[in-house]
Amino acid sequence: MDPFSLRLPPNYDQLRVLREQLRLWMSAASWPEVFRDDVLLVANELVSNAVQATTDDSDIDVRIELHTNSLCLTVSNCGIGFELGSLAPPTRIQARGRGVAISQRLGHFSVEQVAELTTVRVEMKQPVIVG
Repeated sequence: MDPFSLRLPPNYDQLRVLREQLRLWMSAASWPEVFRDDVLLVANELVSNAVQATTDDSDIDVRIELHTNSLCLTVSNCGIGFELGSLAPPTRIQARGRGVAISQRLGHFSVEQVAELTTVRVEMKQPVIVG
């Protein structure tokens, strides 16, 4: 399967486009539905964070590369960025701030900042299909 790559303007309306394109791309994979849902959830949360953090009208780049037993989801944008250690865990009633916590729960999460470019990565293990 070829990598997934999408460039989006920093607009919350584009989350629907992301989900539609990602569902289409994932339809070629023989992953369990629950894994597809996890990938959609993480991608949606991270792009939503990128829209919120973008300080200018620069686009948001989303990419998913497949590896032998995992996939690596990256979301890059120019924005205010953040330090991973400075984030407090979200509370149960908090509507915002869940993206990092969800990503950490579902995969290995990292952040890289170079100048104004912030790239977040989540590596998620692909499920083993027995069959």
